[in-house]
Amino acid sequence: MKAKSQELNIEQVKELIPKLKELLIAKNPKSKILIQELEEAGLKGNEFDEMKTKLSKYDFKNALTIAEEIDKDLNNKL
Repeated sequence: MKAKSQELNIEQVKELIPKLKELLIAKNPKSKILIQELEEAGLKGNEFDEMKTKLSKYDFKNALTIAEEIDKDLNNKL
């Protein structure tokens, strides 16, 4: 069963990304919860998938780098 493709909730994503970056800097495992919230807000793509993979391996440093790239990309689109 395939989930419906969801539109990106840009406001929610813009709210969650800074929180995610803080958790990644603190190497806090709760960042995985924020990843789920970002997915529910419609965030997806190669960078996002790569960040999830890094986080699943507790590679907070590289996950943070990718989160910053996603944040930059979002700000450039607005």
